[in-house]
Amino acid sequence: MVGQESGWSGLLLAAVCGTILIGPAYIIFPLLMSLHQQGARWAVIATVLAAYTVKIPMIPLEVLFLGWKFSLVRGMLTILFAIPMGLLLEKLMTQNKQH
Repeated sequence: MVGQESGWSGLLLAAVCGTILIGPAYIIFPLLMSLHQQGARWAVIATVLAAYTVKIPMIPLEVLFLGWKFSLVRGMLTILFAIPMGLLLEKLMTQNKQH
């Protein structure tokens, strides 16, 4: 589902999973590397990591301190650009591998 043949469904799943993941970065990075070693594509890994910055459980606290408008715009922009950023990173990683 998140391998090289996953397509858009894998990227959408990665974006959703990234937003619901909780925990510190020292857990997320090894988890994502493990997924990559098991065949997940770079675009999926980067999309999860980008979407991970939204952290749905933290939104109420973000709204409390920074306001709902900031939180909404930041969250939407982060999710909107997570997939294109993942695709760009994948392209760069595969070009680097070919050289």
